[in-house]
Amino acid sequence: MPKNTEGGNPDFRLWDGEQHIVGYIEAKEPTKELDKIEESEQLRKYRQVFPNLILKNFIEFRLYRNGELLEKAIITNPIVFQKLNARPSYKILNFFVVY
Repeated sequence: MPKNTEGGNPDFRLWDGEQHIVGYIEAKEPTKELDKIEESEQLRKYRQVFPNLILKNFIEFRLYRNGELLEKAIITNPIVFQKLNARPSYKILNFFVVY
């Protein structure tokens, strides 16, 4: 179990394979509204403490860099993507991983 931090423990930590933490991910249920979660005490702490953070509910992903919202990505029903021949944007995950 990871050591507790001053901001708590997000659900996931992403490592570079060495000793460096690339970022943190806080996962919520798909039914949770991220607008409400974003204003919670938990997320306020996380945004202050963790410089590279993703908040997600498996439908929407929000990337925060140094406490500020940098990017949002909404992934809809896979059937809709298939019918529209759409491709999800990986821009937000790329920003996160190359931090």
